[in-house]
Amino acid sequence: MNWRLTAGRIFPIYLMLEFLEHPKFQKQAADLQRRFLGFNKGIAAARLIFEVHFHPVNPSPKIAPGKLHCILQSENYVVWKLELAVAGLKSKQYPRVWFAVSGARILFLCAHTHIDNYDDGEKSKEALELVRDFF
Repeated sequence: MNWRLTAGRIFPIYLMLEFLEHPKFQKQAADLQRRFLGFNKGIAAARLIFEVHFHPVNPSPKIAPGKLHCILQSENYVVWKLELAVAGLKSKQYPRVWFAVSGARILFLCAHTHIDNYDDGEKSKEALELVRDFF
């Protein structure tokens, strides 16, 4: 069996999270990466933190409540919104990333930044529609 060290703890690899991306997220992420060079680094850092924060067997909260917001909790999944830290941006400009957690799977749904002056409620509804494509 393979093992992996995460945040000072050793876990079997088969317990690690599976990350999925909705096709819409992939397009939005590519656009944000072109505009903000640190976006992909922010996503990579978020994935590492998610491995600990949303671990299916032994979760350990690592994200501050002010940066992680629960949008919807259902029987099969929970939809979250994360303020993704990106180098070179002020905290009010950080991209917001909507994702769903279902067991050991995390599905990235969509990503937007307030620089584009989006409506938060509208984007949350979009995320709730997109999650139905997978779960």
